[in-house]
Amino acid sequence: MSMTNCVNCGAAKEVSASVCPFCGTSYFDLTDIDLSEDRKPCVVRFKYNKNIFQMKAFLTLAELTITPNIMEVTSLGDRTERYVAGHDDVRANIEFVCVE
Repeated sequence: MSMTNCVNCGAAKEVSASVCPFCGTSYFDLTDIDLSEDRKPCVVRFKYNKNIFQMKAFLTLAELTITPNIMEVTSLGDRTERYVAGHDDVRANIEFVCVE
């Protein structure tokens, strides 16, 4: 059993867990799909309104945007500016289209 920490609350959770047992944050593991190749069929399963759907699909869009989150800090004593790196903002836009 391999453990890690929830990125939302920091609680310990199993690596394979799809939901944090403490705060309920959902985790989506897309490592089985090569997002660098489009038009390669795959099976996508998802849950929506308590219904589970499964479809054979292909990837039509995969965009990943990483924006560094930097905070500017000015000290009172010497008035020099310092930059403190925070967590990067990561946005993913992924689109699948059903084949069948």
